[in-house]
Amino acid sequence: MVISGIIAALAALQAGASVEPAGADINIRIIGRGTMECAITTTDGNANRRARARASAYDSIRMDDALSAACTYDVPDGGELIIRFIETDGFACPFDAGIDEESCNTTIDGPAEGAFELIAN
Repeated sequence: MVISGIIAALAALQAGASVEPAGADINIRIIGRGTMECAITTTDGNANRRARARASAYDSIRMDDALSAACTYDVPDGGELIIRFIETDGFACPFDAGIDEESCNTTIDGPAEGAFELIAN
């Protein structure tokens, strides 16, 4: 009788317990000319990150424990922006879903504005 009561109490606790989703690390590099901003939802809340591309050096957007991201980019007239995903474990490539994450990149010629989302696989 006591054991069945304990089992029932444990089952009720497990049914009411919520499982937090696991996040993934994001590292996106840009080089060329242009800017990129990302609104990132993480396991700890929301964060905004901004990067500015330079022709001679890359800038990056990094975030740990990300659940999703909505990013925008802006490339000036005559500019070229290269976006390369260095680390996006658990997310599909927003430019070509058939490409593995290590090969995910794109080149955007300006003038251009656009957006993409990182969605978990």
